[in-house]
Amino acid sequence: MLTQLILVSVIGFAGMFIRGLTGFGSALVMTPLMLFFFDIQTSVIAINLVEIAAVFSVTMNARHDIDRQYLKILLPITIVGIAIGSFFLISFNLQILKQIFGVLTVIFSVRIFINLRSAFSRQKKWSFAWGYLSGALGGILGGIFGTPGPPITIYLENQIDSQTVLRATLLIYFLALDVIRIIVYGCSGIVSLDMLKLAAFMLPASLAGSYCGQFINLRINDKVFRALVAVLLAITGVLLALGK
Repeated sequence: MLTQLILVSVIGFAGMFIRGLTGFGSALVMTPLMLFFFDIQTSVIAINLVEIAAVFSVTMNARHDIDRQYLKILLPITIVGIAIGSFFLISFNLQILKQIFGVLTVIFSVRIFINLRSAFSRQKKWSFAWGYLSGALGGILGGIFGTPGPPITIYLENQIDSQTVLRATLLIYFLALDVIRIIVYGCSGIVSLDMLKLAAFMLPASLAGSYCGQFINLRINDKVFRALVAVLLAITGVLLALGK
């Protein structure tokens, strides 16, 4: 039992290190590993609690760098998308949808790598209409699979030139979604005392991971940061395409 708790603390550190570094991606690291020890419900809710607690301070530190115009576009439509994904898309062949989206995510990650070849040439920015589409798609995917991150990250990476602003905007966006999710879980009555205890045990290591990620982020340049974003998107896309 002690070994298991130590391992989940390491998982918490690793996941929140990625979140503190890039602004997203913690669930990508934590969820598959937590499932070796706990059921899906316990894993998802414990991770949700840890993400809120561990990233809150880091997000508040970055709040002055947030681009609020994108939050106004993305958050409302994402919430609508979550509702649609949760209640109206159950009749679709979700596995095929998941795999198609995984392939598209890999393609976009390759596009980011191609754009990195020129240090001074940024890609043409998409219109705000694409923001509404990415928010809706992210919400729908979040409602179905619990993975709203790739469409939002792809869109914001295209729109925001500054590494600092991109990371800060991702941090606050996903923190807002985490809070919404835990409210829904709480109202559904599925949050148990054991889940709270597990999250509390993971929290110290998760906090350390979050701050270490932030520390390193302040010391890497824009091209390295965007390469890390592309790598995370590529890994996410491959896992989705393989049906993981």
